[in-house]
Amino acid sequence: MEGVDNNETAVESGEERRNFSLSFLSDRHILAPWILLALTGTTVTILSIYHVQSVMASWGIFGFSFDDSWIHVQYARTIFEGRAWEYAWGIPSTGSSGPLWSIILSPIFLFGTSHDSVVTSVLFISSILYILNTIVVGEIVRQHTGKWEFGVLAQVVFVLIPRNAGLMLSGMETPLGMLTLFLALLLLNKKEWKYDIALGIVVGFAYLCRPEFVLVAAIAFPTRMVLTLKREGLQKRRILTLFSMFVVAALVVLPWVLHCLNTTGLPLPDSYYSKMRWGVSDDGINLWNIYWYEFWLRTEPYLILGFTGGFILALKGRPYEFLLSVALFALYRLTMPGMSLLFAARYLVPLFDILGVAFVSGLAIALQRFLRDKGSKKPLRPSEKTLLSLVLISILFVPSLMQYNHFVTVHANQASNIEEMQVTLSLWIRENVPVNSTIATYDVGALGYFAEGVVLDLYGLVTPLILHNLTHPFDQAGHLREINCTYVMFYVEWFNYIRSGIVYHGGDTSILFQVHLDDNVVCGTDNMAVYEIAWS
Repeated sequence: MEGVDNNETAVESGEERRNFSLSFLSDRHILAPWILLALTGTTVTILSIYHVQSVMASWGIFGFSFDDSWIHVQYARTIFEGRAWEYAWGIPSTGSSGPLWSIILSPIFLFGTSHDSVVTSVLFISSILYILNTIVVGEIVRQHTGKWEFGVLAQVVFVLIPRNAGLMLSGMETPLGMLTLFLALLLLNKKEWKYDIALGIVVGFAYLCRPEFVLVAAIAFPTRMVLTLKREGLQKRRILTLFSMFVVAALVVLPWVLHCLNTTGLPLPDSYYSKMRWGVSDDGINLWNIYWYEFWLRTEPYLILGFTGGFILALKGRPYEFLLSVALFALYRLTMPGMSLLFAARYLVPLFDILGVAFVSGLAIALQRFLRDKGSKKPLRPSEKTLLSLVLISILFVPSLMQYNHFVTVHANQASNIEEMQVTLSLWIRENVPVNSTIATYDVGALGYFAEGVVLDLYGLVTPLILHNLTHPFDQAGHLREINCTYVMFYVEWFNYIRSGIVYHGGDTSILFQVHLDDNVVCGTDNMAVYEIAWS
């Protein structure tokens, strides 16, 4: 066996000199892997962006695929105008699910406020962040596996994960939120004390992008402390730096928490309370079980292999992908199993992305170990083991490619729906409703940006009074009469929700303008209208 080992060592040594050993790829050059992954990450992401925008162009659409994207834009404009977080004039709000995203977007108004100017600016920023995400994904996997080849494969997998490309370019906070999450994963695997404070900053930013990313501080931080103290023992300086992670993260989020407390008396933003008020229903749980256990895990094997790969990484002393994927899965299942499936399951994309990283990393480690056959007379060369592993992992991801193409089309369809319904109705209101009128609505995104008046959100996301004090339709209608609100933009099929209250308070309604969608995939119903209220 010793002779075989020596022979394998010699083969590997020669192979390392002959294969994949260009000087610029050598690990002796610290920046070389980053340069390579930056080039490949930029290339595959630009191809992804080009594909998504080409499909959008084929639909004749230029816009955002979610009405909520305009909420972020409206908050960005209020920051730019010096009246931060007043979604509607004079009404302080905590409805942003990603306040850091709105802060990042606020300078875009230097280039104008028109529809096309805003969409172009947001897509440009999103594209830059999307590229950075792909680069960091490659580096995470390279560090996990020790091979740049798997980093490149992970980059390809990342841009092809169904829903990911469209959501990165949707105008939502996803590209910024995922970048903070991936940077946290990158730093968590750095054992030195100097990364502790940086982790606190990054994780604080992560929470300001998506509230559920607080799981990084709640789960990954304590795990890092335990592993570090087990490895290094009780060292005073290290204990201080580990606690600094929590302190720095808390200081980063403190201004936003104080704003929430000052506005609503509650520590979390209204984006959280508005979603959680529906609770967990049996129908939601059943839908969750159907999608996960009867469809996704069967048709997209990378998902179940992502959990498996995360467990393999945990056994290698890198538990963070596994812990975060399990935690996110449990969080969505226990708190919003039905709602997390809405809008093409956009809320689950961070989980899918982490599973993609764990899928490539864990399987690469497992396959490399499995193919290390020292008992063979002619063992596989390192480059052969790497190539075979790359092929096997790629084959396992192939079933997801059809879903990728499907969801790029869904992204274009969603953008078409938002432009034809919410944006069209909002522009009609701007042109036909008297300036400074109060307009009530159930979908507040585009209307809040385009209307030249005060917008009242009957869902409550950006109007705290409605969410916390006026949840019954009769109470809402009474408030509309008190403030003399005479215009409502609402889904036709759901309008009886508020009409009964309006009639009760002596009002009558008539339709001024209506839009119908034949291919609706994202709006609440197929029909939406602008109503005028005549109060008796």
